[in-house]
Amino acid sequence: IDMEASEKILAAASSLYFPLRTYDRILEVAEDLDESQRESFKRFLREDERDLKRDDAIRALKRIKEIAG
Repeated sequence: IDMEASEKILAAASSLYFPLRTYDRILEVAEDLDESQRESFKRFLREDERDLKRDDAIRALKRIKEIAG
């Protein structure tokens, strides 16, 4: 996605109370995204989405293992 679309998506996400921040809800709120920007974001989510909480949990477990020796 381009910088313009990412700024619109970030603004939409920031406007939502954090427990309500789902990708579907963000796209509903981001009314100023044109259709090509929406489709680019959806494609990005399908192809490149990362589970950041999972990644953080794995890093935390690895660190605990290092500390425990």
